[in-house]
Amino acid sequence: FFGSPMPATTLTPWYTLGALCCAIVWFLLLPPSTQERKCRTATAQDMGPLTVVPSPQEQSTGLLSEPTVKQAEGILQRHGVVVITNALSRKRTQALRAHARAKQEELALGPTLEHWKNTAYVISSENRNHTLFTVEEIQDVLSPLVKTLRGPLEAHLGPDPLLTELACISAGFGAKEQRWHPDSIMTSEVGRMVTAFIPLQDITPEMGPLEVCPGTHECTRDRPCGYASAGEEGEEHSPGIRLATGAGSAVIMRSSLLHRGSAHVLDIGPDRMVLTVSFASRPISKVPFGPTYAIRTDLWGRYSVHRGPWGTESMPQRMSDLRVLVSRKLQDEGILCQVLRTLFLCMGVAFALEPALAYMG
Repeated sequence: FFGSPMPATTLTPWYTLGALCCAIVWFLLLPPSTQERKCRTATAQDMGPLTVVPSPQEQSTGLLSEPTVKQAEGILQRHGVVVITNALSRKRTQALRAHARAKQEELALGPTLEHWKNTAYVISSENRNHTLFTVEEIQDVLSPLVKTLRGPLEAHLGPDPLLTELACISAGFGAKEQRWHPDSIMTSEVGRMVTAFIPLQDITPEMGPLEVCPGTHECTRDRPCGYASAGEEGEEHSPGIRLATGAGSAVIMRSSLLHRGSAHVLDIGPDRMVLTVSFASRPISKVPFGPTYAIRTDLWGRYSVHRGPWGTESMPQRMSDLRVLVSRKLQDEGILCQVLRTLFLCMGVAFALEPALAYMG
């Protein structure tokens, strides 16, 4: 394997030491989840102050009025999260849920090229899936959704924000509680990003709903509010709230907000399936570091609030835009740790097997 002329008995101690070193590095490269950022939890707290209810006329037209947009923007600006009810019809959520379930079952058959193109990283991945979509395959759902959320998105992110994530997260019975985390850290050098979570079925507190920590979206590395131990005095944010929302409601969340997926403990209940659609302020070179950017590579930089099947023609993909995506992916601690751990695992296996291969040779 390494072309050494030395006998296997002489090499064994050195290769054993090499395999041991690789194993130690492999464990050291575990994603940094031990330093958990925490939030005071109060799961029964009323989420009424975070909720906007569109009028029957707004629901029928799919367009939010200016007062409703201002109300949603005010809540999002203050708390970092807002819930807009009935953003998507129940008929469309049911159709998308069936499509997402069929796609997940197809991708679960094996690690093919299509599997890698259509899946993404997710924290605490046991019994959780992160499936990517193309715009065309869910166009019937995405177009009315973007039309409804266009007002709040532009009010918070500026003109014509860019599509940066398009996926479905599912959590089944046994999915463990995730650690508290923000998707990105606020800095003056990057723009804003928000994610809309749309449940594809009604969610109960036992199905592992999204839990958010309102008020932590303005936290920075220099001002890390909300990162103290749970229950510590002097925290400047509200307690955590589990958003057990109805099908079709849109939870719009700043990517810098402290949040987590809670545990799915309903053994006879359905999986929790949620459409996730993220948008970021322009320019694309200023998108924040940290998010997974769960989007197919061929969609990156091509779609926005006004560019796509719901508006004018999509944009051509530029190499400079792809370089931005690559730079953000390489900065993702979870993905980078997975790649490095895989590399050292292969090296460790090679060290362990080399004496046997040399002896057989």
